[in-house]
Amino acid sequence: MSDITKDEFIDKYGEIIVQFRSYYKYSFTYEGELKNGDSIMARIGGDSDDIYRIEVVNNETSTIASLDPISAGIYRDGSEICGFYDY
Repeated sequence: MSDITKDEFIDKYGEIIVQFRSYYKYSFTYEGELKNGDSIMARIGGDSDDIYRIEVVNNETSTIASLDPISAGIYRDGSEICGFYDY
């Protein structure tokens, strides 16, 4: 896996549209697909104080940049090939 900074990730993938998929342990997960077939996943939230300030609608779509994720990654065949964790 190749780690990159949050800023580098947003610069490269910020305009990718992702859709809300799930909530688990104080974070909302959004997923999408790149043109080459790789998957992209981003998480927002992070702790019990932050999560209650976030409103999410079922099947909501958003760009990676507008989510301001705490972590995100690119996945190929179930393995992360690039990503960041900023929490």
